[in-house]
Parts: sequence; structure tokens; C-alpha cells
Amino acid sequence: FMGLSLISIWCAAPLMSQVKDAEVYWIRQAVWYGIGFIAIFFCLKLGTERFYVGTKIIYWILLFLLGLLLVDRYLIDLPYIKPVHGTTAWIQIPKLGSFQPGEFMKIVLIILVGEIIDKHNKEKQDDSFSSDFHLFIKILKVIFVPLVLILLEPETGIPIILMFSILLMCFLSGIRKEWILIGGSIFIFLVILIFYLYYYQIEFLESLVGSGYKLNRLKGWLETER
Repeated sequence: FMGLSLISIWCAAPLMSQVKDAEVYWIRQAVWYGIGFIAIFFCLKLGTERFYVGTKIIYWILLFLLGLLLVDRYLIDLPYIKPVHGTTAWIQIPKLGSFQPGEFMKIVLIILVGEIIDKHNKEKQDDSFSSDFHLFIKILKVIFVPLVLILLEPETGIPIILMFSILLMCFLSGIRKEWILIGGSIFIFLVILIFYLYYYQIEFLESLVGSGYKLNRLKGWLETER
């Protein structure tokens, strides 16, 4: 998979004539693969407990970086940070490209939520609504601040993927089936609402998501032939 992805990016470089030095993208991808393999090696050597401790440290580092993005967007201009498509979500790393803390925070939060669910199931005394509610509160304490910071960038893609992943983890954690019915009903309602707004109330939808890049991504999903 690594080889195929590098070859695909290398072959695509001539097609990206509008991008300066497009051929370096496959080199950057290779560098990130190297960083990823090093990270995997240390994760395997650390063991489960140390792995979770290390993840919590990374959580606070990423939270700090998300705070810097917020400062740059709303207070003062900081070096190595510039908006892309109206979103202040990337930190520029010289020679390597851009780094999006929200993408890494997504992975960290999924790991931490998995740990919370595991400890909760080992300690819970019954399968009551109260026990499930306490689990939701524990999860919310971890994900609330990062989600707010990411939404203020503003970035909606990462929070949507993250919330969907966490909800799926909760459904598989052994919570009462009633919660699954409630969550599934809300999800179906939101999907129907998006379709309705897109086809019949596009002006109102534009006021919610904006008429630029985000709406174009929605159009790419619903009107692929265009």
C-alpha cells in the first residue's frame, strides 16, 4: 500500500501543473511514512499502560497547538500559520509541508475514548441508564474542548468523522439498546434534513455551512456528475 500510494502521487505530479514543485509531494509522503513507522515501533515497545500515558501527553500538546491556531485566527498573527480556504487549521513545517493538529487529535481522542470505555466496563456494577450516562459524561470531558477548538477554526469535517466514530464505539461498548435506537433515529433525521435543505432550502444551508469550499464539498458528494 505504501509503494502504491507513493507511485500514484509521483505519477500524478505532471497533472498538477498549477501546483509549484508538485513532484516533492511523494517525497513528503515518504517522510511521513518514515515518521509513522518510527511511531509504530515505539508504540509497540512502550506497552499498553505507557502507550496510554504517552497518548495523554500528546493530547495536551495537540490541545496547546489547537489553542495557538485559535489565537492566530482571532487575536494575533503567528509565524508558520496561515489560513487555507478560510480555515485556520494548519501549521507549516519548513521542508516537510503542513501539519494539521486536528487530524492527529482525532486519532488521539479515539484511543482515549477506547480506554475510557474499557475501564468503565470493567468497573460498572450494572447495565442501567445511569451507568451509561456516566460513561457519556466521562467521554464528553475528554472530547468537548478539542471539538470546540476545531469547530472554531472553522473545520467541520473532522468533528463529524470523530463524532460518528465515537458514537459507533459507544454503541459497541455494551450500552443499552435504547440509546442505539435514539442515536440511529437522530442520525437518520440529520441525513434527511441535509438532503431536504440541499434540494429545497439551499440558501438556508449556505447560511449554515457557507457558500464556498464546504458547500462545494457537499455538492461533490451529492452531484458527482457535475
